[in-house]
Amino acid sequence: MERPVLTFARCGTIANCVLLGCTAIGGVDGFVDETTSSNGGQGVGGDVVDCEGVACDPPVERCDDGVDNDDDGLIDCADPQCGDAGYKCVPQAPAGWSGPGALGTGSTSLECDGGFGHTIAQGGLDIVAGDAACSACTCEPGPGGCPPATLQVFRSGSGACQQSCSANVSLIPGACVNLENVALACADDQAKWSVDQSEIGTFDGSCTPSSQSPTAAAPEWETSFTFCGGALGGGCDQGSVCAPPTPPAFAVEACIGSAGEVACPSGFPDRTVMYEGFQDGRGCTPCDCEPAACAGFVELFDHNSCADGHQSATIATPYDGACIVAADERPRARYALDPNASLCTAIASEPNGKVVPADEYTICCTQ
Repeated sequence: MERPVLTFARCGTIANCVLLGCTAIGGVDGFVDETTSSNGGQGVGGDVVDCEGVACDPPVERCDDGVDNDDDGLIDCADPQCGDAGYKCVPQAPAGWSGPGALGTGSTSLECDGGFGHTIAQGGLDIVAGDAACSACTCEPGPGGCPPATLQVFRSGSGACQQSCSANVSLIPGACVNLENVALACADDQAKWSVDQSEIGTFDGSCTPSSQSPTAAAPEWETSFTFCGGALGGGCDQGSVCAPPTPPAFAVEACIGSAGEVACPSGFPDRTVMYEGFQDGRGCTPCDCEPAACAGFVELFDHNSCADGHQSATIATPYDGACIVAADERPRARYALDPNASLCTAIASEPNGKVVPADEYTICCTQ
């Protein structure tokens, strides 16, 4: 009976070894003892070792920790495994700069992903922002009312409006006024009553405008920038670091970033100054009210009362026109406020202000 041959296979850790049917004796030093017959298989280098008892996965190099994980004497980017995975040496960021990282540009913001999964800065150029939409304005009348209207009354035999025989009559809103009580010493009892002018007073209260509540869509960047960072390794020449592959849609150049608008250091000539934020000054002018006014009309009657069916004429206020005969006798007048006319008329607001960029951020990239 032949004695078994004792061989040793190097595994990254004892956990990488898989029991295939023979006993594996593991030690704390990372070696696995394998027993084979004289005609059994042999482990070779870093390949999978199959000794009819134990299989060991080849060790894998981690490319961003500065450690020789697979014990081949090569760290991170110096190890071919990292080059095959897309890692490469790029210039190290000078003091005071972030990175090196990956820069993504587009019409919308990109997501940091993969080895560059950390967002360092995000912003853009050329703000797209419409005007604010202003809310409707209204005006409410405060305490007060409309004063009496003034009616110029004439009395003459011909019914003409002779300036030499006239008087002004005060008409309280809603009151029926007997024009016969107007003292006109120049006229006889047979003269006709006529008018040719009425004046309206101004509202003796105040108008209170509504408050303005503008709305506006959120501003957007016409060009968006996303600057991403990640873990960096070694295995490069002095002044360089091992950087992961850039995510899809990101530039392949290595970039560094710094707050503010600053000059690019040597080795990173491609300069972009973006803005991380903005100041939104959009709004609307305050609601306002036209000067308060009263609107209405004067009704003329030829009856003892201001009863419907006895109107002889209706004139607007203010009125300054042709002479109107009110009545031959029993003249009456009534000033009525127009219910369809507003005492307080609102002045619409206008959009104003704009959005301006803020918080500059400089990104410099290799070419």
